[in-house]
Amino acid sequence: MGLAAAWRARSSTAAGAEGGAYKETPADERLFEQVYLQYTSEYMKGPMYWHKDKLQGSLPDYPGRPMIRDGKYTPYVLGNLKSFSSNELAFLSMLFFGVGLYGNLQFNYYDPQWAKVDAGGYFNVSYIVESLLLPISFFMHIACYIQKQNGK
Repeated sequence: MGLAAAWRARSSTAAGAEGGAYKETPADERLFEQVYLQYTSEYMKGPMYWHKDKLQGSLPDYPGRPMIRDGKYTPYVLGNLKSFSSNELAFLSMLFFGVGLYGNLQFNYYDPQWAKVDAGGYFNVSYIVESLLLPISFFMHIACYIQKQNGK
């Protein structure tokens, strides 16, 4: 008896669903076309097909991690620095600038290395390594600005 009642209830709900059949509106049709077009275009970019968007130099975005959103750079541009706050990056920028400037000034003016080499000595390598932090401070400054624009 239970099986017969369940079968009858199932057939009556199916008949009720057919009575109020879904009717597609023009908005639904446009939405389906948009989703289908986007899906097929992404599918065609798969590993078996060549597409200009797959070239690393032209559009290096990874899915779900856009480089530019609303005309501003996102933290994904920074790579490993994306988890740093703008305050931390500002500190690193000033630190690298100070150390790099120190190494540069020491090498050229306060402890002139070219005069030492002319006298038969050797360069002080620490000044060279310190001066290499000067351009890195500029990129830290840019990273700080990007994080500041993103509210971090």
